[in-house]
Amino acid sequence: MGLSTSKFMWVFLGIAFTSAAMILLIKDFKQLIHCRASVMGKLVDYDVRIEMPSPRYYKRYYAPIYEYTVDGETYRGKGRYKAVEPRYDSLNTEKKVRYNPANPSECLADKKIGTEFGEIVLLIVGLFLIFS
Repeated sequence: MGLSTSKFMWVFLGIAFTSAAMILLIKDFKQLIHCRASVMGKLVDYDVRIEMPSPRYYKRYYAPIYEYTVDGETYRGKGRYKAVEPRYDSLNTEKKVRYNPANPSECLADKKIGTEFGEIVLLIVGLFLIFS
């Protein structure tokens, strides 16, 4: 017997969500493989991005900016934007920065593979839709 139209739609959505999550995870994994060397960097600033979904409401996103030195040359790398105001990481805090030895300006300042909430939610929802 075949799948009903509604069941097919849910399985299709599940495959789409799971595929999107896997693409994002593979992209993260590739970047993690390239950025295999590490050095201690200093938190020197925050980049602030403001989004205004409506005239009365706005949301700020903060991305830490780290400065690190490789072979005597200083680079700056930006972490991911987060909706949490930076309260705990003060300026000049040291943190391990991973960088690409072939291109030291490419770095991962504060990212761990598979820890992004959106990727995890997409994967879980996608698998749930496929197997339910």
